[in-house]
Amino acid sequence: GARVLIADGYVENVSEIHGILERCGREGERLIICGRGFSDDVVHTLAVNRARGTLVAYALTFPFDDDDANTLVDLATIVGGDVVSSLKGQLFSTIDASTLPRAALARLRGQTLDLRASGSHDRIASVLLGVQCKVSEAEEPVRSILERRARRLSGACMIVRLRDGVDH
Repeated sequence: GARVLIADGYVENVSEIHGILERCGREGERLIICGRGFSDDVVHTLAVNRARGTLVAYALTFPFDDDDANTLVDLATIVGGDVVSSLKGQLFSTIDASTLPRAALARLRGQTLDLRASGSHDRIASVLLGVQCKVSEAEEPVRSILERRARRLSGACMIVRLRDGVDH
């Protein structure tokens, strides 16, 4: 498993997530950070720590576009957590890593993230039902976007295909 930080924002400096990285490293917990973007410094720091064996952490980028607009919310639903956002007055630096949700399975294989958490079945089914209701009422191109979102969700997990050409 792994702790999961879902950040609706861009992580510019390592200092913003230093406390989370430090605690996960100390406790030997893996970390998946899903966000809108990460500076080269943040990505490099995570890579160096993985290479040293001091911390297993990955930064996954989900840009804000038609297809990924709700991906962070869907990921939060799966792990039973919430999206951290400055729009809610939250700062990454004030997040206690011990409060981050834990995924029972967090596997990154190539461009595919397989993420599962206990109790996610009912949470996902509820979101999926809401999306399916919207599909029946929507017109193109919104209908196609919602249909793609519904296909990404299943009763047990969400499979996310990461984009080519983005470092993770």
